[in-house]
Amino acid sequence: MKTKRTKRSNDHFVLFSLFSLSKWTGFLVWVIVEVTIIFSFEDGFNMKILFKTQVLSITFAIIWVVCLNILAFLDQPERALQYINWFVYGFAVLFAIISFLLTKYVIGHNWLAVPLVLVPYLIIYTPFFKGIMLSLVSKSYGMIINFLSISTGTIYLMAILISLVFGIIFSNRRNKA
Repeated sequence: MKTKRTKRSNDHFVLFSLFSLSKWTGFLVWVIVEVTIIFSFEDGFNMKILFKTQVLSITFAIIWVVCLNILAFLDQPERALQYINWFVYGFAVLFAIISFLLTKYVIGHNWLAVPLVLVPYLIIYTPFFKGIMLSLVSKSYGMIINFLSISTGTIYLMAILISLVFGIIFSNRRNKA
């Protein structure tokens, strides 16, 4: 039996479909944040810092995907399953050290770069690279990767946050990207 859609249910359907487009809403949020931060620079529009932060975000997303692949490979009963927590935290520390050094030498002492790195990393590049990776692997391997990305995502996010903050704190104040 077919149900008739009324004007009111069509409005809810359209509204629901607008909010379910997470890629587009994420992109719009990213554009709004980027434009806001660009116009808040003291010396005007600085394309150099925008380019550096985007390259840094892409680099962080690629490193995260590589760590997920290594963890998914090790998350097998005949491999190193009993030591998987050690590998998760070890890769998080290694990821934090790499991102600390990249932040210190690429961004410098620029606090406005933190949202320019984190927002695109979380909203655009991480889902994009994860989607590419999941399209290239088998379904069972993809399920392992999905589980690992959900269970270890906060650990890697905290590693990035801490390394960004300390990378900016310990950078040279005269080295302002």
